[in-house]
Amino acid sequence: MTDRRIAAGVVLLGGVLAGAGSLLDLFVTRFGGSPPASQFVSLWSTRTDQPGRLEVDGVMDAGWPVVAATAVMVVAALLTLTRLAGAARIATVVGAGALLGVVLVFMLDVWFRERLLEEFTSDQEVTLTLTYLPGLYLLLAGTLVGLAGAVLVQRHPVEPVVSDDVPAEGVETPVEPKGD
Repeated sequence: MTDRRIAAGVVLLGGVLAGAGSLLDLFVTRFGGSPPASQFVSLWSTRTDQPGRLEVDGVMDAGWPVVAATAVMVVAALLTLTRLAGAARIATVVGAGALLGVVLVFMLDVWFRERLLEEFTSDQEVTLTLTYLPGLYLLLAGTLVGLAGAVLVQRHPVEPVVSDDVPAEGVETPVEPKGD
């Protein structure tokens, strides 16, 4: 039972970390110049610190897949504590795998933006920097912890269902008395 609790706790921790990271800003792009400006990007929106500029919602729309994956991970953690080991195994793989996929796609986009900024600023007098924020680290940590939890859930053995009606040797077969 302790192994299942640890596995469920690790899966739940991964979901909570990823969920918390998805609510925070993930990175900021700073534009040097006159006046300097910063653009903050989260899974839900992009906003700038320049007065008069509006916050743009739905730029990434990667927040909903992360919420769905973390919800599946929370359900998987609860299933791990029950006798539904098969469902728990499937749910943890689906949740952690979906979270990994969303985060991987998002990170590829961030790295692509970083490379574009490097190429753009290499021969320009404008300074552009991209800085990772704590939300990104929480999201990555939640993904890795969730994957570790999925491995732990796969490792704990399936407990057989024991009934009082069945003897320890197997299925009871009625024996008819032989006629003399």
